[in-house]
Amino acid sequence: MQQHELLGRFAGYLSVAIALSGCGGDSGASSYGSSVIAAARSDTQAAPSGTVNGRISEFFFVSPPDEGFRGRTYAEWETSFWQWTLSQPIGGPFPQPFDDCNRPISAAQRGPVWYWSAPMGAPVSCDQTATPIPQGTAIFLTILNIESSSLDDPDMPPFRQLSETGQREVATKYASRIENVFCRIDGNSVPNLPSFLIQTKQFSFVAPRPWIFNRSGLGGQGTAVGSGYFLMVADLSAGEHTIEYGGKFHFLDGDFGPGSLAFDLPQNVTLRIQVGRTPH
Repeated sequence: MQQHELLGRFAGYLSVAIALSGCGGDSGASSYGSSVIAAARSDTQAAPSGTVNGRISEFFFVSPPDEGFRGRTYAEWETSFWQWTLSQPIGGPFPQPFDDCNRPISAAQRGPVWYWSAPMGAPVSCDQTATPIPQGTAIFLTILNIESSSLDDPDMPPFRQLSETGQREVATKYASRIENVFCRIDGNSVPNLPSFLIQTKQFSFVAPRPWIFNRSGLGGQGTAVGSGYFLMVADLSAGEHTIEYGGKFHFLDGDFGPGSLAFDLPQNVTLRIQVGRTPH
């Protein structure tokens, strides 16, 4: 597999996952997912108790990873995010969230939590201030993430996996390649980001034809496991906010087959949002 092919795939879906991931949300409780919270790397020490307290600023709140939000764990919210974003069509009335961050943040969103994801790149600038977010709405931001599914393009191994074991192994392996994760909200750094590495249980989803990870046409009912860095940003004050986030994938020699070479895939996103006015 050529590096440019990999770059094309990841540019389409390795999104920075934190409460503002892509676009689109859902208020219904998911029947899938569970609380699976892992360290970003095996040598990462656990964050001191009480360091992640959620209230980083008087103008917003980041829900701690072990507390979840509105009765759902982070893994359940991640599952809901994947089910939502993988169902978004290519060539629909709005761009696919992994393809274009200028898609209105309100597109296909409903309920008290909206999802946000942006295409891979450094730098990426996403100005969403023209589409106000209703005050009281939380943002599930995806910083960097990965998935493996039964419907992924068979020409893009190893991401297409039919079994839960295979999907989990791929999601775990490539999430471990994420490094240097950061997030700043209105200039305030979110602490202890390694604790926000979340993995789902295997979940079901429905993909359109064609869909974002198999543009040749395969879609329908599938299964997947997702993993990555996500933030639930809530209690945003009225007015404009700037969210900067990113990191990189550091792929190793052999990660994509014999002879494949190591390379880095950086992400550096600046997202501007407007909170507090009811959209017209």
